[in-house]
Parts: sequence; structure tokens; C-alpha cells
Amino acid sequence: MARCPARNRCKLSLVLILLLVGMPSLSPLRAEEYRAPQQLDACDMVVETLICRPAGLVATLIGTTVWAVSLPFSLAGGNEKEAREKLIYEPAAYTFKRPVGTPECSCGGYLDPQ
Repeated sequence: MARCPARNRCKLSLVLILLLVGMPSLSPLRAEEYRAPQQLDACDMVVETLICRPAGLVATLIGTTVWAVSLPFSLAGGNEKEAREKLIYEPAAYTFKRPVGTPECSCGGYLDPQ
């Protein structure tokens, strides 16, 4: 029994069309598009106060030390401002400028929303 290639092509085209039409509804929402309002939680505040803030302070002190050691090299390379920003300012802003209870314990640091 011979198969009809046109019939198989028609089925394949129908499946591809259904997949392409259904894809946008199956794709997950991006996190930036919808953010639920964040409630401050006592547990988050305790974790923030006992773990995240001291870790940010340690990161600021270590970053300041690394910046001081690398200062001659970064001055010679012309990137002292970038080194200062990444090694000192970002950890310090993460430690001292965030509201207590924001559960953002991450390595990315915290930048002011300006």
C-alpha cells in the first residue's frame, strides 16, 4: 500500500500551525511583567538582620581591602572608578540603603532605583 506524501505533509502543516498558534498561551510570564505586592514578613526581617546585613558588611570590608590592594593597577588601567563602584559602593548600598525585610540576599548587590 503506497502512502500519500501530500496527506502526511498536510498533517504536519496542521500540527505546526496549531503549535505556533498555541505557543504564546503556553509561554510563562516574565517576572518583570507582573510582581505581586510584597508583604513584609517577620521571618524575612530576622533573616535580613541576622544574615544578610552582616554578610553585606563583610562584603563591603573585603571589597574595600581588595580595592585598596588593586588601586595601583586600576589607576594604571584607567578603571579605578568602576572598581570602586563594584567593590565598595554596591556592597555598601546593599547593606545600608535597603529597607529591612527585603529578601534580596543575592550576589548582585543593590542599586538605588533612581
